[in-house]
Amino acid sequence: MPISESPPLNKHTLSIEYASPVLTQRRSAVMKDLGDWIPEVPLDDFCKHFLPQNDIKVSQALRAMKTHIPNNRWSWFPADPKASNENEINCFVGLANLITTITECSSTHGAQARPFVQNPTRSPKGDINNDTRPDGYFFRDKNTESQTRPVPLWRDICVPHEYKKGSGRGDILDVSK
Repeated sequence: MPISESPPLNKHTLSIEYASPVLTQRRSAVMKDLGDWIPEVPLDDFCKHFLPQNDIKVSQALRAMKTHIPNNRWSWFPADPKASNENEINCFVGLANLITTITECSSTHGAQARPFVQNPTRSPKGDINNDTRPDGYFFRDKNTESQTRPVPLWRDICVPHEYKKGSGRGDILDVSK
């Protein structure tokens, strides 16, 4: 369909709701624009443009990961996270183990290009007022100064992670259920 025939979309992020100093109103405007889906980036594009370029031995990483999948289930998740009574912080701690498993299969393992932090307890700070708190993220580089700040800065972070135990609207809008 040519662009001129595209249906008009109401952009809630251009509304007064998004300009509000109240985080919940701004978050609501973003969620209204997204609707019930989140755009996906093709894996090849994500790997090419967002992930560090290093020599991960894919077949070795797959073999290493398969050792953690007995009975068609990740060993780090003995039960379905959706059915878990634990909060997201404790429920998804196994994802850090997965990242470590993949990193150990990299030729740059001793000098991991982007250190990973899981479940930070504070919202990163930046030039704008943003109270978003990702459940995990990578640091952009190995700079120890950026990793030892009492409060991380958004400019030091890449590939933020957000974990969800459910797929309903209430699950999307939660803060560490």
